[in-house]
Amino acid sequence: MLRIALTEKLKNKILVKGKKLPAFDSTTQGGDVSDEDEAGDMEDVERREVQKQLKENKEKKAKTIKLAKEFSDTVYLSSKHFNGIEEEMGARKPFEMSSFTESKALDLAKKSGQEFARYNSLFLSRMYPAGWRTNSSNYDPIPMWNVGAQIDRRRGNGCLQRALFGKWKLRLRLKPDFMLAENNNSVKREQPFHLTVLIISGQQLPTSSSDVTDPYVKVTMYGTDVTIEHKTEVVKNNGFNPVWKCQMSFDVQVPELSVMRFEVRDRDVGSKDDLQAQYSLPVMCMQEGYHHVMLRSPEGNELSSSTLFVHVSKTRAKRTSMEDENGG
Repeated sequence: MLRIALTEKLKNKILVKGKKLPAFDSTTQGGDVSDEDEAGDMEDVERREVQKQLKENKEKKAKTIKLAKEFSDTVYLSSKHFNGIEEEMGARKPFEMSSFTESKALDLAKKSGQEFARYNSLFLSRMYPAGWRTNSSNYDPIPMWNVGAQIDRRRGNGCLQRALFGKWKLRLRLKPDFMLAENNNSVKREQPFHLTVLIISGQQLPTSSSDVTDPYVKVTMYGTDVTIEHKTEVVKNNGFNPVWKCQMSFDVQVPELSVMRFEVRDRDVGSKDDLQAQYSLPVMCMQEGYHHVMLRSPEGNELSSSTLFVHVSKTRAKRTSMEDENGG
């Protein structure tokens, strides 16, 4: 309840992130701060020029900029260069935060996932897309969420982001308690389970530009360190009421961090299969029984009459030792 109360207090507030004067300069009229970018690493396309400039200025004194006390006092989150998890855990202050490119964040999540998750339980981290994403594409938010990153600069409201954080105006979700506790075994957690999804049929699916569609359904479960994917057979020339009756099974080891994505695709010979409709939701929100999945367009817009008819069932399973290590 304390976390919820603190979250409520942050509503309608603006937290300023930037350079901040050291505490011992707080009574002065201003001072010098480093001009260093706090981002841990830049993408290769940017890094070459930066490294060239750093090499040229290697022997020069580090650059500083003047910072007015009045501006420093408005800064709530102080930018700080990331020097590695081990070093930061012992020296970083609670109000200091760093930014990470997606490549740096993914590398940390892959090589030091448990340590990075512990770091993010104590300090704020911001993720932003790679510089090469000039077409406004987005990175996959799941690996970032699974290591506890709090802030992202994704463009738009992608389907996986909608599944994690709800509608665009909210974009807020509390972390599971086990991601904040020093001793994960001391926190009550959701039990693993075996999930069975029967894809029965589709109703009034969107058609391609040719008005002829050969639909199939691709279902993907994103977890902590594993992604499970299944596909139905292709139904020829029937986007109005295709029938599949295809059963799929998933082992859900960490329900709190698992997301299910449904995709309806049109099989194309000689080219990439078109994504016609999709829907994503947290696995913990999936209820047993028969359901109509209300599909959305690839851009995330509602499709009023396009649905998938499915059946969901769950049976309890044991948590694997690998998930105990990675997920708590």
